[in-house]
Amino acid sequence: MNPLKLEVPRIQAQFKLNRMYKPGDVVLGGLFEIHVSSVFPELSFTSKPHEFSCSSVYIRGFRQAQAQAYAITEINKKNSLLPNVTLGYILYDNCMTTEVEFRGAMSLVSGREEHFQLDESCVGSPPVLGIISHYAASSTLSDLNQFPSFFRTIPNNDFQVRAMLQLMMRFGWTWVGLLFSDDAYGRNAGRTFHSDLARSALGCVAYSEALPWVNDLDKLNRIVTVMKESTARVVIAFAYGTYMINIMDEVRQFWEHTFQCKFAPLPSEWVNAGGEVCTGQEDLGNSETTLVDVSDLRPDLYMQGFMQAQTMAYAITEINRNPNILPNVTLGYNLYDNCMTHGVEFRSALTLVSGTEEHFQLDESCLGSPPVPGIVRAMLLLMRRFGWTWVGLVFNDGAYGHNAGRTFQANLARSGLGCVAYSEALPWDNNLDKLDRIVTVMKESTARVVIAFTFGSYMLHLMDEVRKFWEHTFQCKFAPLPSEWLDAGGEVCTGQEDLGTSEVALLDVSDLRSEYNVYMAVYALAHALHDMLQCVPGRGPFIGHSCASLQTMQPWQLVHYLEKVNFTTSFGDDVSFDENGDVLPIWDILNWVWLPDGSTKVYNVGVVKKSASAGEELILDEDIILWNFEYTKPPRSVCSESCSPGTRVARRKGQPVCCFDCIACSEGEINNETDSTECTSCPEDFWSSPQRDHCIHKSVEFLSYHEPLGISLTTISLLGTLTCATVLGIFIYYRNTPMVRANNSELSFKLLLSLKLCFLCSLLFIGRPRLWTCQMRHAAFGISFVLCISCILVKTMVVLAVFKASTPGGADIMKWFGAMQQRGTVLGLTLIQASICIAWLVSASPTPHKNTQYHSDKIVYECAVGSAVGFGVLLGYIGLLALLSFFLAFMARNLPDNFNEAKLITFSMLIFCAVWIAFIPAYISSPGKYADVVEVFAILASSSGVLGSLFGPKCYIMLLKPERNTKKSIMGRGTTKT
Repeated sequence: MNPLKLEVPRIQAQFKLNRMYKPGDVVLGGLFEIHVSSVFPELSFTSKPHEFSCSSVYIRGFRQAQAQAYAITEINKKNSLLPNVTLGYILYDNCMTTEVEFRGAMSLVSGREEHFQLDESCVGSPPVLGIISHYAASSTLSDLNQFPSFFRTIPNNDFQVRAMLQLMMRFGWTWVGLLFSDDAYGRNAGRTFHSDLARSALGCVAYSEALPWVNDLDKLNRIVTVMKESTARVVIAFAYGTYMINIMDEVRQFWEHTFQCKFAPLPSEWVNAGGEVCTGQEDLGNSETTLVDVSDLRPDLYMQGFMQAQTMAYAITEINRNPNILPNVTLGYNLYDNCMTHGVEFRSALTLVSGTEEHFQLDESCLGSPPVPGIVRAMLLLMRRFGWTWVGLVFNDGAYGHNAGRTFQANLARSGLGCVAYSEALPWDNNLDKLDRIVTVMKESTARVVIAFTFGSYMLHLMDEVRKFWEHTFQCKFAPLPSEWLDAGGEVCTGQEDLGTSEVALLDVSDLRSEYNVYMAVYALAHALHDMLQCVPGRGPFIGHSCASLQTMQPWQLVHYLEKVNFTTSFGDDVSFDENGDVLPIWDILNWVWLPDGSTKVYNVGVVKKSASAGEELILDEDIILWNFEYTKPPRSVCSESCSPGTRVARRKGQPVCCFDCIACSEGEINNETDSTECTSCPEDFWSSPQRDHCIHKSVEFLSYHEPLGISLTTISLLGTLTCATVLGIFIYYRNTPMVRANNSELSFKLLLSLKLCFLCSLLFIGRPRLWTCQMRHAAFGISFVLCISCILVKTMVVLAVFKASTPGGADIMKWFGAMQQRGTVLGLTLIQASICIAWLVSASPTPHKNTQYHSDKIVYECAVGSAVGFGVLLGYIGLLALLSFFLAFMARNLPDNFNEAKLITFSMLIFCAVWIAFIPAYISSPGKYADVVEVFAILASSSGVLGSLFGPKCYIMLLKPERNTKKSIMGRGTTKT
């Protein structure tokens, strides 16, 4: 049995990767996105596949690679850092593709030598170190359990999200759209933004969309539609530039199609046709787009292909939902765009027939193209002869071009003669969009040599675009010159103009933050290596106080020194790593300015940074920010405008919290804050202002002397008092006449005095209620009216007694109705009412009361009666005396006509009782001051009724009919009763 023979692992083949290499004692590896797209060959697994090709140079990625090379060169020139150690680098282009990036990473880890051994005796290439990231911002990488040796010089997503939130707060954006790349970085940043935004309550997300990695037109169109229909005017994007290029291209196409305009640079035929120039300020709200036009859905219009495809998809979906059509069968669809071209339409038809989307080739032996290997070798020899190490590559979009391009890139990488700056496929037709893009790539590249594998017809289109680019860049014209150009004194292009003096993306230094991150990463590694090499054996930080060396160094040993790195760059920035491997974060705020010629310029307008002393802070110079809006003001992006003071927020059901309605506070409630969810009730003596933003004192209502009603009642009261005084004067003047003497002048005088008090007591009901007026008004009213009614009652009784005495047997009755008895009766009856008032005032005195029950917005000052029983007894006693007087007077109604005192008393008591009977329901139903008005009116009406009924006829006789003011006339003598 033969012993098992172990063979040393050997690399079977090498990846053909674009790289930059410089040897050194320590080689620092790097992966950069120098190209942003790649084309992979088909994998049949039956033969060796062709190499992939990269295209579309990414200037920023190239500048980052140059930054690492520059930093290493700078370090090698310093004697203070890593003396006697030369740093090298090996930099790979990942072509923005995971497969290529993985190949580059494996090459950095394993090396590129033929022999590869796992034991410690491996003596291949120098150790390659690449453990600090300048571009990986995912916060997941801060997890020490998963990534204990990861460091980075770019802030993580969490800080980036917080920076966005600070910008939202600064500009008052509460309603934003969210776009994120469909990768780990974008999804993680999107989730963090959602959670932090909800936690901070700064705003809401109107929509959230993942940007596809590939140029998926269906998804991009859907995203553009969502953005168009949303009311959010600010979009937050967490994505790399390559993701945004596709979506912005769709937005540009949508904008140009919607408004029938073109963005600069304008095609010459568009200018000649008088086409409009897009400004970016067109109003989408007033636009009419074909997609939403449902006025004609018949399939005979050229612009409705997309709507026809959507109609078919809708019909199939509708059929699948209908259980009556094709039950248990689900219809699908596969729709192709024929691009209005027979070639594309034929390919689509063959695909539909065969059911495959593989390439369709009629004859594999059909070549017909020039011999590729010889041409490629010739090109490499030319590059070596002239020292060209940085070239562009263009090839025709055909079998010959693709084959030649792949072979050239593979041989160039194998030979190490140079690198490809960009790789572009020339379209077979005169596709201006593609040609413009290729010319733009050539313009922005620093490569001054272009290798072309193509036929002449392909180059004609490209050279025409190059001519346009050259003329546009240098503002000149190639011969033959247009006559109008000569007339205008235009310059002539010579072809010797210097592109180095023109503005290209590579020379744009307005934003070097990512390049600076690379620079810091290189220096961090250099300082860690320097500290490691300064270790003194026996004093080292490792087991047994040992030190690490370049030959035996383990990754965890370098991590130890990286954790302790602390240095200051030549630009004055402090660099150190925290416990998560993150540096103190800083983000530049860049303002992209769109220039009239279609180009853009980037300005640094501020930073968001975190420092050990000040924490997180936003520094922004708003004065230099240029907004693409009228008046250059920041856009306003809110779902609902803020609720002003006086209103409250009412959430809309089923919508985010940022979408709400503003509801005015109810009466009596206020809100003096913005966007408050509740209104506050005013104190009892206060009411809300008309704006509902502050409380004001409630208006006070009472029967005032200054209002018309109070003035009227006061006037009537004073007129009544004056009338009583006048009548009293008349009675005094005619006191010796039969009329006065016959009507018991003493009681008449007392009655007139009480009526005057009745008129005057009504004034106590007018004016602001006070304690003494509340106590006096009802007491004065009750006593005055009892005095009045008592006089009338005694007068009635005297009249009855006089006529009773004139009858046989009635002579002795008058002794009970003498003057003393009359005075005593009036005084006694009045004292009873006074006793009632005193008991009422002592037990439950009326007091001023602020009544807010009648009106919510005003205070009604009134006198609370204190005791309803006391008030009822007072009125009841007055009513009792009035009814008794009315009854006695009614009994004496048949006295002689010429002496009709009883009739007058009857009529006066009838008026009195009618007024006060009507008073009770009116008083109870009248709110506030109107209750006082009713009571004053009752006092004045009843007093006036008594005064007019009892004293009006007498004054009439004394003043106007003096001939009837005789004893004979009063006694009725000499008259015949008919």
